[in-house]
Amino acid sequence: MENPKLDIFSKFLKEFQGESDRGAAILAVSMLDQKLKDVLLDFLIDCKASSDLISGYNAPLGTFSSRLNICYSLGLISDNEYNDATIIRRIRNDFAHKFEFDFSFKSQKVAALCWNLKGDVPRERHYYNDDPRAMFIHGVVFLYVNLLYREEHVNERRLKRPNWHSITWGRTE
Repeated sequence: MENPKLDIFSKFLKEFQGESDRGAAILAVSMLDQKLKDVLLDFLIDCKASSDLISGYNAPLGTFSSRLNICYSLGLISDNEYNDATIIRRIRNDFAHKFEFDFSFKSQKVAALCWNLKGDVPRERHYYNDDPRAMFIHGVVFLYVNLLYREEHVNERRLKRPNWHSITWGRTE
């Protein structure tokens, strides 16, 4: 029996691990961004207005940073997930905005950020052969899997439109 979530994860992992350092950082945020979008859509009321908040031109929740902040504010992700995603975002930004030919996970600033990932990953450097890229990949994979399965739990808490009662004004004659 096929498991669509495992199939998606397998494809993600294959592409993610085969990327250059710069490509891995950028792909990581793209995939995590999609998962945050899915979590939000599974939580918000199912209507066009919710979709418009998240997708489309100038969507208020159209960026990784805004999706991350709203998911955290709504309690859809944990403190550690928020902190790790913020670190991963900073790493991606470093790779996306620095044009240096030898820029890699071993660059001092990026390596320090990688070692600050706090998720459900072993913390000892020797576990990763002192390789910050390995720590980054581990951190991203754990966060991705958490978000992949978060959709199911969030859907149980999906917002519902309440039946608000309006005040009606009677005529006085």
